[in-house]
This record gives sequence, structure tokens and C-alpha cells, in this order.
Amino acid sequence: FDHASDLVCMAAPDGSLLYVNHAWQHGTGYGEQEIGRLQLRDLVPPEGRAYYTQVLERVLKGERLDHVELVFVPKVGTAITVEGNLSCTFKEGQPSVVRGIFRDVTERKRVEEHLRRAERMQAAGKLAGGVAHEVNNMMTGVIGFSEFLLQSLSEDDERRADVQEIIKAGSRAADVTRQLLAFTRQQFLQPQVIEVNTVVSEMEKMLRRSLGEDHILELQLSPDAGQLRADRGQLEQVLINLVLNARDAMDGHGRVSVQTSRALWDETYADRHGGVDLPMGRYVMLAVSDTGCGMAPEVQARIFEPFFTTKAIGQGTGLGLSTVYGIVKQSGGYVWVYSEPGQGSVFKIYLPAAQAEHPGQAAVERPAVPEQGTETILVIEDEDVVRNLACRGLREQGYSVLEARNGVQALQYIEQNLGTIDLVISDVVMPEMGGREFGESLSRIEPALPVLFMSGYTGEDVVQRGLLEPGAPFQQKPFTPAGLAIKIRAMLDARSQA
Repeated sequence: FDHASDLVCMAAPDGSLLYVNHAWQHGTGYGEQEIGRLQLRDLVPPEGRAYYTQVLERVLKGERLDHVELVFVPKVGTAITVEGNLSCTFKEGQPSVVRGIFRDVTERKRVEEHLRRAERMQAAGKLAGGVAHEVNNMMTGVIGFSEFLLQSLSEDDERRADVQEIIKAGSRAADVTRQLLAFTRQQFLQPQVIEVNTVVSEMEKMLRRSLGEDHILELQLSPDAGQLRADRGQLEQVLINLVLNARDAMDGHGRVSVQTSRALWDETYADRHGGVDLPMGRYVMLAVSDTGCGMAPEVQARIFEPFFTTKAIGQGTGLGLSTVYGIVKQSGGYVWVYSEPGQGSVFKIYLPAAQAEHPGQAAVERPAVPEQGTETILVIEDEDVVRNLACRGLREQGYSVLEARNGVQALQYIEQNLGTIDLVISDVVMPEMGGREFGESLSRIEPALPVLFMSGYTGEDVVQRGLLEPGAPFQQKPFTPAGLAIKIRAMLDARSQA
């Protein structure tokens, strides 16, 4: 057994070690001279000793156990997971020697856990995307019809405040769905080259206000941290969410550190960050650490799941870290976390470095007012509340509007009114005939007729699902009547100028 690759041991019935091979000594760090003073249970962490005792009792009764999984704590370093078989030889009817042959399966268990976590996140993402789709449909009606009601009230009507509160509540619900879509990586990003230190520095005042006077904010910005290509607004969202999470982890006074640096992701760096799946190359690292309560392993395993929170009911949505996870993954990066109970936490964000160039500035959007129109528009939507909202809003802008509940009915209208319809608005997910099938059929009947697709899912998601061609004009729900009218006017004007 001395030259076997498996960990082999022999122990007395009380668990005292009698013999271990070289692989055992190498795996546990205990030399031959130390073995005589050890029992098997000395290598087992406290939380695993009850299970170890049950296993030993079964073996001493003559049972051979295969695929036994135990955790051993080496003399130096982190715990290892071993799997093997245990048996006992008997002498004159009494237990004599316990034999164990184990294999270190630490890396295999890590990979299995990584896959399980990925599957959980994928399942949660599908659920979150579906929920966001349904909520967005409902919020389209809540926000849109509330705006109609608000327009009908005079400026001195006391009910205006009530309606405005409804609109605010609907907007907050829409914000929650946006966070869900960030987690599922189903939102549109507008990447630009940005200096990570510039982003952090410009947010410093806001971060300090968010932390409050009881907490110290410390910036450790490396001068050569460099540039990355990302959506600036989403990167700011990542930073504020991590800082707020750090604040909530501290009871009373504490310190939050924000650090930036360059990182060359090579084999050496990857070895220090086990479980990180990143291509080799240059990255920009943004880290947020705190002196808070830290996390137990079972909590850390779930922190990126949507709606998971350790806070009391009503004190958080459980979407802050899941939003961080989704934005970073969609941006081609990775979130690495290290935490121990009572020792605080550190979150390291790795995003691909960008080639040095002049950082861009986001365009400033100016509010627009919808213009009146006289064209004929066909609206296809199976949800009554969304269809009624869109049609009413367009009619109030002067358009002639036709309505259809699905693609089949819409094609009949178009065939009966060839050349008289100027634009089509179509939902993507509908019974009988979805948006993509409708668009393909329409291209054979009237190929020049423009179509604006809309959905409670994001444009990226419907493309990934094969429900829509990339680059097709798209309107995300929820929308306002004014916002829809502006988009329609722009499409019609572009068609007339073509």
C-alpha cells in the first residue's frame, strides 16, 4: 500500500491510527511519527463527527461500507473531501482492525457543486424571466391607463396625487423586473470604453452618503487599473449594490474598501481563485470588501439567487447581488467571493480590459414630445389591456388604428387592406401565430411594411429564444403611450425619407 495513489489507513477499533501509506501522509500533512498519536476522528471537523461515529459503529458491526464520503482537515491548509470504503477484520469474534481506502475527491466535488449552482441559477433565471414578462404586461396597463387618468384631471384636482402614487408604484414594479432581467442577463447593454478609476471617483460622494456617518469608505485605486468596455450605468449599479450590501453586513461602525487594479489572468492567478471560469488574458479588477459579519458557506452558496436574503421580511428585495451577478456575467466578467463568519467579505469583479483609447461619454437624452400623425396602424396583441392601451394612445395622437388579437387575424386584415396600412405593432409571444411567424408571412405579402415588435421579455431574450430576428425594431414593455407614439413617429418618418 505504501506506493498506492489512494489514501490507505488501518486503525484500531477505537479509531486510533495504526498505519497510513505515503499518499495519506502527503494528503493530510501528518508524518509517520505523528500518526501514532492520532485517531481518525481527529481529522474530522466537529460538524462531521456525528456522521463519522455512525459510520464507525456500522463497520465495527461487520458491515462493509462503500462510497463513504468524509471530510478531513489536514495539518496545514483547507479541508479535503475523500471518498472510499471501510471494512473491519475480526479476531475471535471481536473487531480487530478497521481498514480504509480513500480517494481525494475535493476537486470533483468542487466541480459538481459549481455545476449544481449553475443549474440552479439557470432555472432561477428562466423563472425570473417568465415572471418579468408577465409583470411587464400588467405594468404596461397600470402605468399607461394611470397616465390617461392623470391627463383627464385638472391641475388643482386632489386626486392627481393619488394617481401619481399609482404611477410611482407601477414604475417601482417595473424597476424590480429590470433587476430580474439583469440577473437573467436579458437586458440591452450600451458598452463604452471607460476608466474604472473615474467611475469610482465620481461616485465617491454618493457612496459616502449611502454608507452614512457610522461607516468609513476607503478608496484604494491603482493608478494603472486601466480601462474596460462596459455599460457605465450598469457598472455604477454593480458598485452601489456591492457597497450597500457591505453596509448591511455591518452592525454599527465598520469600514468598506473599494479597490481597483489590473489583473493578468494566467494559470498562477487562476490557481489562487478556485472555481473561476475565465479566459486567460488581461482584466480590470474592482473589489469591495467590508469588516462585517461575514457569511457561512451555506449562505455564500446562495447569495446570487434572486430573492435570497438574510434580512428580515420587508427589509430587502433579495435582488441586489443577483443583479450584480447578471450584469457582470453579461459583460463577460466574473464575480469572485471570499468570506468567513466574523471576518467580513470581499467581492472581486473581473471585467475584460479594453484597448487604450479615449473614453467615450454617454449621449445625453433629451425628453421628447410625441407628434401627431394621420397614418393607419395595425396593433396585434393578445393581452387586452396592452392592446387597448396602445390603440387608445395612438388614436389620441391622430392615427387610424386597426386591432388584431393574433397574427392569423392580422394577416387577414392586411390582405383585405393591401397598401392602406402604414405600420404594424406586433407582440412577439402570441397564441396561434407568434411575432416571428407573422413577420415571415408578412414579408411575402407586403415586404416593405414596417413592423415594431414588443414584448415583456427583452429584445435580447426573444432573439436568443429564436422568437425574433436580430436587429428587428423592438419596444420593451412596460411602455407609456407617449413613449410608444414617439417611437412610431420616428419609424414612419424614417420610412417616408427612405
